[in-house]
Amino acid sequence: MRRVHWRVMAMIGVVALALIGAGAPALADPLPLPPLDLPAPLGGDGASVPAPAPAPAAPADTPPSPVNVAPKIQVGVCGNGLGLLGQGTTTQSCKGQSTDVAVGDSNAPALLNVSPDIQVGVCGNGAGALGGVGTTSDCAGQQGDVSGGNGGSVNISPAVQLGVCGNGAGLLRGLGTTSECEGQQGEATGGAGALAVSPAVHAAVCGNGVAVLGIGTLADCSGQQGGGATGGSGALAVSPAVQAALCGNGAGIAGIGTEADCSGQQGDGTSGSGAVAAVSPVVQAALCGNGAGVVGIGAIADCAGQQGDAGSGSAPLAVSPAVQAAVCGNGVAVIGIGALADCSGQQGDESTGSDVFGVSPIVQAAVCGNGAGVLGTGTIADCFGQQGDAEGGSSESGVGGVVQAGICGNGAGILGTGTIADCFAQQGATEPDGGPVTPEVPVVVCGNGVGAGGTGSDAVCGAEVQSSAPESPPVMEFGPNVEAVPTAAEAAASAAGGASSTSSSGGLPRTGASTLAVLGIGAAMVAMGMVAVRLRRRLT
Repeated sequence: MRRVHWRVMAMIGVVALALIGAGAPALADPLPLPPLDLPAPLGGDGASVPAPAPAPAAPADTPPSPVNVAPKIQVGVCGNGLGLLGQGTTTQSCKGQSTDVAVGDSNAPALLNVSPDIQVGVCGNGAGALGGVGTTSDCAGQQGDVSGGNGGSVNISPAVQLGVCGNGAGLLRGLGTTSECEGQQGEATGGAGALAVSPAVHAAVCGNGVAVLGIGTLADCSGQQGGGATGGSGALAVSPAVQAALCGNGAGIAGIGTEADCSGQQGDGTSGSGAVAAVSPVVQAALCGNGAGVVGIGAIADCAGQQGDAGSGSAPLAVSPAVQAAVCGNGVAVIGIGALADCSGQQGDESTGSDVFGVSPIVQAAVCGNGAGVLGTGTIADCFGQQGDAEGGSSESGVGGVVQAGICGNGAGILGTGTIADCFAQQGATEPDGGPVTPEVPVVVCGNGVGAGGTGSDAVCGAEVQSSAPESPPVMEFGPNVEAVPTAAEAAASAAGGASSTSSSGGLPRTGASTLAVLGIGAAMVAMGMVAVRLRRRLT
């Protein structure tokens, strides 16, 4: 059996070797397969699927529309109140309390783009009576920035801001407002274009008040509005920058009209420049710390730094003057004080652009520390450095120059004092710069007064200069408020010793009161007596 088994195994091995030898050539070089003719795939209905359609061509650029009108209006009214025997409103925060309405896309391409941005904020104004308080609102951050559109070949997209905050009236021991107006509105930027008519306009009214047996306003108006600038340069720019600030003015009748902080009320103002031509003046007007007091105080205001710097645009052909007008610390008082104002540094520096042919002079006008007092003081004002430096732009064939007008420390006093003002260096240095026509015109009116039984003006108009006039004769004291002036002979003898005489009124004693003062007091007493007699007759 074993032999049969081995024989079968040997036969199987021989057959396997024979099969391997026969298939080796086919494995080494296989024959190529014939081409296959497969039928086309069938669709759901048995029909062939068509070839995919070509992609559609990109649409041609649509031409810009002729006119694009996309205005934006922001209106915010918050924290205003009326208080009678109580408090009108105590709004914690008016931040973001503004209704915004926008139409269209202000930056859409068009031949003519009219996309102004207008912002109006009314906040923290109030009236208080009978011991009441109108409002103590916080108006900080009420509204953000504004900017005109930038689309269009011709762009008419101004940016306009109007902020009314912290104005009040106090009646009969009332307080109008103690609102916080800092940062009420953001910056304003006008639009840009090839031909741009996009001014930036700022108007701020803050901290003004009227009081009758009360206080009108105690408002903080510092930083009420941001800076103002017109858009980027184009071929022709008609984009002035205008700033108007009215702050800290008041009237008090047996009370205080306003006690406001107006420092830094508005930021810088910059007008637009043009590649070819520009008509972009910059105008700043500031009215601050002026008041009227009747048995009270009209205004107590800090107006230092009320407005920032002013810079006008430039172009080869430019008509872009820079104009500053500041009216501060002027008052009228009847048995009171009209204004107590700090007007130093009220406005910043001014500069105009440099051009090939430019008409860009600088004009500064400052009116400060002028007053009238009747049995009181019209104004006590610090007008030192009220306006900054003025630097005119250089032009090869243009008109530049600097014109400054300062009116300070003028007053009228009737049994009182018209003004007590420091007017030294009221306006900064001037630099007319280069050009064929660069006038430099300083106009200063200072220290003029009229006094009737009082003092018209007690003003400092310049630096102290050592006088070469002879000294006054020595005075001999006889008692309280009684003095004597040496005779002419005594004065001559005194002059030989180094002193000279300026009077020969004799050696009789005299009182220190002036004749006008005595006459004025007598006239006032006579008038009061006549009024008392008439009132008595009417009552009887």
